[in-house]
Amino acid sequence: MRLFLIELKRILKTRSVQIVILGALVLTALLAYAPISFVKYTYYDDAGNKFELKGTEAIYKQKEAQADYTGIITPEMAVQALIQYQECAGQYENGVYDDNMPVNEYNEKIAPVSFIVSKLAEVYADDKTGFAADVMSLTAEDAGRFYKQCSQHLTDLMNLEQPDHPQAREKAEAMYETVDKPFSYYPGTDSNSIEYFGIMVLLMAVVGIVITAPIFSIEYQTESDQILRCTKHGKRRLAAIKLLACFTILTVIYAVCMTIFTVVINTAFGWEARQTDVQFVFSAITFIKLTVGQLQMLIIGMGYLTLLATIFFTLFLSSRLKSVAASAITALIFCLLPFFLSSFWSSSLGDWISAVLPSGGTGMGNSFLYALLDTRFLSVGEYAFWVPYVMVVAAFVNIVLFSTLTVETYCRHSK
Repeated sequence: MRLFLIELKRILKTRSVQIVILGALVLTALLAYAPISFVKYTYYDDAGNKFELKGTEAIYKQKEAQADYTGIITPEMAVQALIQYQECAGQYENGVYDDNMPVNEYNEKIAPVSFIVSKLAEVYADDKTGFAADVMSLTAEDAGRFYKQCSQHLTDLMNLEQPDHPQAREKAEAMYETVDKPFSYYPGTDSNSIEYFGIMVLLMAVVGIVITAPIFSIEYQTESDQILRCTKHGKRRLAAIKLLACFTILTVIYAVCMTIFTVVINTAFGWEARQTDVQFVFSAITFIKLTVGQLQMLIIGMGYLTLLATIFFTLFLSSRLKSVAASAITALIFCLLPFFLSSFWSSSLGDWISAVLPSGGTGMGNSFLYALLDTRFLSVGEYAFWVPYVMVVAAFVNIVLFSTLTVETYCRHSK
């Protein structure tokens, strides 16, 4: 315990670590504020005066306008939403995009039901091309069959995306059967705020790399490791203590930053909005049974596993390389590699590598969040594996593998 406390104190007293921790807290506050600041609401009063609201005031007005669409969205409500949308948009030549449509009319008739209408257009997409349907061509009968059509659209989409992998199609349809219908919606839900949870995970991974990259390499540079190895606990036990100290520090930083971020976001958008089913926030055929609140916690949980896998991989590099710069640069390259692989190498092998890397759950389009919301499967022969499952298993394997390799590498390191 004494050795552990000494190592904790040594790391935390390092000026660069203190700066990184302070920077992480500041960036957390900025990232929490960003999606709130994006929300805008414009309206005119009875006298014709224009008002532009931002932030929490805009969120409040939007929630007020959607008050009638709170809770379970029944087929009857879907029919009502479509009729209201079509009657309003049908009065103008260019529909909802017509410049002649008054702002207040858009706020009262179109905006409150757009989350339903957009899902109707999605599930009635062309089964050959996947293009969304024209909202104005849909009928009340179509809207009444919304939930039945969701399952059909999933089947059509999987046939388009996975024509050669029947097991992927079967697994997707089986998972979607477990999703409760009808879906629930609570005003205040915002997809941008959820996406920022993924950005927070990436920020925490970078923080972890910056803090852990020098742990062993700095001692190699100063050759102080030669002295430490001569002490009673200077090898295996010291290496394990260093890993435990980094684990403890990064766990606390992650918990504090994620708590701050979650509290600020949910307080601004409304804690009740966490009850919304993810199918009304992202895709109607997202085949996981989750509310927004559960999705937030799942991202935070997987983000923590990704953070641990990333920092243990960085510690492994630090135990191998004799330069802090080399350790940090190499770790950052691997941290960003999944993003570049998913963006510029569209292949089955690229998807596999991106998913199993220690930082596989970080990034933007390749993040664990988007893997949860996507219909992608990874295949090996006739077998198909849902990407989030691969990411979770890979994270656990990476944590065990690189923590073990770090200790062994440090013990065997020679000048």
